Amino acid sequence: MNNLVQSIFEFYGYTDIGNSNFHLFKSNTMDDFWLVHNGEPELFDYETQSNLLSQCKELCQNKSLEKNLNLLCLWEVPSINKSITSRLHHLEEDLYFFKKHVLYFTDLEHEELKLQLNTLSLHQLLTEQLINPSTFKNYKKKNIGSWESLLYRIAIKLTFLPVSPGNSGELTELYSSHSQRLSKKESLILLDEVVQKMDSQFDLSDPEALINYINHSMEDML
Repeated sequence: MNNLVQSIFEFYGYTDIGNSNFHLFKSNTMDDFWLVHNGEPELFDYETQSNLLSQCKELCQNKSLEKNLNLLCLWEVPSINKSITSRLHHLEEDLYFFKKHVLYFTDLEHEELKLQLNTLSLHQLLTEQLINPSTFKNYKKKNIGSWESLLYRIAIKLTFLPVSPGNSGELTELYSSHSQRLSKKESLILLDEVVQKMDSQFDLSDPEALINYINHSMEDML
């Protein structure tokens, strides 16, 4: 999956400025950064996130890094069920340090998607197949465990992927559903407002100070 994800970033104009420990992709056209890491969502506790952020800042001194840094967690799972989705939502709803996206997948989904690339180019897969009505019908029919489900999951998690307006059909519903799940809680909405108002000079490398600041700010807003 790492190779596929790297190919997608490179296809859409991102450069890998990371090191031997992880990939850090920087867009060549806008202020957008993606840290790609493998593992279960529970691995990314506050201390780990703080350390990762510090490493990213050492690799990239761009002033816009902290406000535009995404964490993409690649998580291979044996099967997909409610327990899996609950665990990933817990991390994605955590707005500290990074905007987080958990791309979960099974080995079968991954292998089937790679088979598609034997006959289709990456461009065809991410454009034509993504908005093809038959692809969506197959997705709804199979629901999970297919290359179609992984393709749509990639499109949702990698938010920079363009979808042709007016041609996306029911794909728009998938985006809306995902966004609603992550923003339905009032506390998350308040937290997002606090993050938006934070001074750009705030020291994000101090997790305890950051948490205290956000907690006090949210209390004042209630």
